[in-house]
Amino acid sequence: MNGRSGNRNTLAWSQFIWTVKRELWGNRFLIVVPVALTLLSLLLTCMGLSKASLHSLDNMDPADVFRGATDAITHVAALSGMAVSCIYALGTFYNERKDLSILFWKSMPVSDFMSVLAKASIVLFAVPALVLVLNWISVITLSIAGRIDFGLTLAALTSSQGVTVMMSNYILYALINALWWFPVYGVLFVVSVLVRSIPAGWVLGVLAALGIAEFFLLNTSRITSTVWDRLFDSPGRGSQNRLFQGSYSRGDGLNIHQFTLQHGAPTTHHTLDLNGLLIGIVVGIVCLALTIWLRRRAEPI
Repeated sequence: MNGRSGNRNTLAWSQFIWTVKRELWGNRFLIVVPVALTLLSLLLTCMGLSKASLHSLDNMDPADVFRGATDAITHVAALSGMAVSCIYALGTFYNERKDLSILFWKSMPVSDFMSVLAKASIVLFAVPALVLVLNWISVITLSIAGRIDFGLTLAALTSSQGVTVMMSNYILYALINALWWFPVYGVLFVVSVLVRSIPAGWVLGVLAALGIAEFFLLNTSRITSTVWDRLFDSPGRGSQNRLFQGSYSRGDGLNIHQFTLQHGAPTTHHTLDLNGLLIGIVVGIVCLALTIWLRRRAEPI
């Protein structure tokens, strides 16, 4: 019995890994877009720092400049990862019904539970892991640029928190972001497996209708604010609450006019809303369960 149970578990795990690899291979934009945007931002930042005018950094701590640059690039990585994950979640089940590939997958020994779980792991684990690696690459690359431009080591550039803490924080940020956006992905999965026409049109249409109705009937905008906060106000962004003003010119490089680091109480942007996080996880789990139920009954479009 134990041997047969172990074989079944091994087979299920192999099917799961194979399904995840197939999803990544068939949706390579999940990797290409975050990598391209992050590396482009990193390249432009390094070019700006290398051409920076010496007087532009007077009376400024290079460590603050370094952390500000890493914050900006990691924001690009996180938001690009979220964007491609939303696109994937909104289209994956709709596309397999539209191109009739759902008939092929239902003929394979892969359950609906396994298929949904594999697709969910793409947005909850695979893409966040990619973003985490991009963040680490950005930190290392910017530290090399800081060494060249300012003559400072990575330890000096991260003196306020340390190298180990800074790198490990990005693991926490990736986890929090994935959980914070989990209900968004779950709702998009449900829409993708349910509608029979353009999913994006349904999402935007329903949100617009609800927002307009709320505004005229209740004179509030809570729905719009909730959606906006869930998408763009993630508590796992890792920002240091900076005020940054600058300009870039081809000849002079990066000129920083104002750069301040505020050490006061954390703002709502950087405080973890535990209740909101837990509610979102529950909503995400319910949406995944509903997606599994709907996919078992899904038919080609």
